[in-house]
Amino acid sequence: MATTQTATLNPRNLLAPKPSTTPTTPSPPSKRVRPYKDFLTPALHRRFSYAAALIFAVCYIESILMHPPSLLWIWNPISTTGIRALLLFLPCLAVFIVRVANLHCGELISASPAHGVVAHMLQWRGLHTLGWYLYSAFFFGEVYIWSRNKSAHLGWVDEGREGEWALLNENPIFLRALYYCLAVAQTIIHLSKDYDRLPIPSEPKTSTPTTSQQQPASPIPRSVTELQKKIPEILVRTSRLVLPGVPFTIPVYFFLLRSFLWPWFYAIGHTLFPRLAAQARPTGLSHMSGLVWQCCSSSAMLVLLWELSSAAFTIYVARPPLGKSENEPLTGLVATSEKSKDPNESLISGLKSKKEAPKAFAFWELGYICSQFDVRRKTIYAEVDRVGSSTWTQISTLCIDEISAVQGRIKAVQTPTPATASPAQAQPLLATSDQPHNLSLPRIADRNVQSGDVWTKPHPDFVHSVGNIAKSVGQNTGSGSPLVPRARQAIEWSTDRALSKDTQALISFGALRQYADGWFIKALSTPVGEPFRSTFANYVNGVIFGTPSKKATIVHASHALSTLCARSLKEDDYGQVSKSVALIVRTYVETLKAIESFVQSTKPNRTDVYFTEQDRKVEEVEELVTALKKGLEEVVLVFGEYASSVGVTKKELREAKDLVGGGQQMAMAR
Repeated sequence: MATTQTATLNPRNLLAPKPSTTPTTPSPPSKRVRPYKDFLTPALHRRFSYAAALIFAVCYIESILMHPPSLLWIWNPISTTGIRALLLFLPCLAVFIVRVANLHCGELISASPAHGVVAHMLQWRGLHTLGWYLYSAFFFGEVYIWSRNKSAHLGWVDEGREGEWALLNENPIFLRALYYCLAVAQTIIHLSKDYDRLPIPSEPKTSTPTTSQQQPASPIPRSVTELQKKIPEILVRTSRLVLPGVPFTIPVYFFLLRSFLWPWFYAIGHTLFPRLAAQARPTGLSHMSGLVWQCCSSSAMLVLLWELSSAAFTIYVARPPLGKSENEPLTGLVATSEKSKDPNESLISGLKSKKEAPKAFAFWELGYICSQFDVRRKTIYAEVDRVGSSTWTQISTLCIDEISAVQGRIKAVQTPTPATASPAQAQPLLATSDQPHNLSLPRIADRNVQSGDVWTKPHPDFVHSVGNIAKSVGQNTGSGSPLVPRARQAIEWSTDRALSKDTQALISFGALRQYADGWFIKALSTPVGEPFRSTFANYVNGVIFGTPSKKATIVHASHALSTLCARSLKEDDYGQVSKSVALIVRTYVETLKAIESFVQSTKPNRTDVYFTEQDRKVEEVEELVTALKKGLEEVVLVFGEYASSVGVTKKELREAKDLVGGGQQMAMAR
């Protein structure tokens, strides 16, 4: 008691809060809001597993075809057939590793196809892809060769008859070289065709989950059906690579690879088989009929595994950002403890992501939310007490930034930099210097003090005289050099005496340059020059969309923004959208005008030999312009009669109506 009273009467404790007599329970820790990657990464892992299971089934079929077992062992996975299928899956896994490492959602736009392939091959991405394809070809070759029986004549040595020395068999060496050449060719095709891109559709889906659920369920999974539709295209690609690949490997092997591979294989063979005969030269190919069939069939199997693996990965991974049942968004329909405490915050973290894949999938999901899931869309208007700003403000700002980025890329190209400025524009920069130029005559005081006899004339020094002459000639090139006019006169005199005027005109610098340009244009006009053409479409797409292309992200942002504006009259109880309508309309108008001006004013590259004025209508740009006009039209139709109230001037409204098709059509639509 005394201790308690002393503590109470202490002056230092007069302002301290009185201790509570009731026991206090600790507050539960607030649950962390899951970022968007925590939803996307498990979904991609699940889809990756489905694609791997499908490809393993293909490997099992090829394992049966590679070495047909008895009917009793075909259906037994714990057999040589199952083990061989598991080993064949490792080359397919190499393709999956390449796809995951180089994953991107937008198209990689380059100046020309040849420039893109060379640029990618010299980068880590190209070397990484080539390494994994070579590994895949090596492992497939070992599995195939060791799976064949003795009648295939693919053993390491050819033992021959009794009493003869065993010889190193060259057939498996050629077969392995064929697989390596196919790996190099497949790498070039992989990079040039941009297999690593996930084809995210830019057009928003208009169907609703209820209508999709009413369709009768098929016993075959949808992904298998999609892969089945691509089989004809895959067979065509396989035949285009295998049929020319086998004849092309013959000169490559005999002129380049044979002298390199033979010593290595002989060293390994002599270690495994000590009674191998000493062979300084290759023995040559044998059993040609069987070898040709094995080259064609095994090459087709290998390329089919590559193509099917890449196609299955694309089909499964490029699925819409929806849940397992596909009746709710990836981040959840509403805030629940099982799915997400704050799904909109998770979605916003994906929209703000610096990485391409999460950002592209987040905008894709936002498009689905705005068009199909009404309950989730209404939460965007209702959440006004979020930290920083409301949900609508953050989402609309991010969508506007994606649309406005098109203007930024166009201005960056149109604004000249000091490196690209003309000499006339760079002249003022050179004239201004920190050190002032002394344009007056040199003063006597500036000269060095001479010691010795200053009255006697110095004797000429031969070394210094020659050095001064050389220095004057080097510093005064062109017309300032005393030797140039005489040399030029001598050349002109000899040319006039030896050649006629017509011949001189033909060998002039301008004529030779024009002649070379003509041959250059003719070479570009042939099919051989097609990979080296820098087309107008590639340049325009690279500027407007960037690289990798952000076309799908921009279209999804425009669709989500216009849909939220159109539904705001009925669902926005707090009137947030009306405050942003003026900025949204200006963003649409300025972006459309910038795109139109850039496309019409840009000059084609000189290598685009087949360019016409009709080529200014680039397909991808036209799709973006159509999407932006459609979004602007929805906003104007909803808020056109309230233009003055929401801050849109009459001039801006008139420009918007002209861009989307004229004021009369807008009035008729209303």
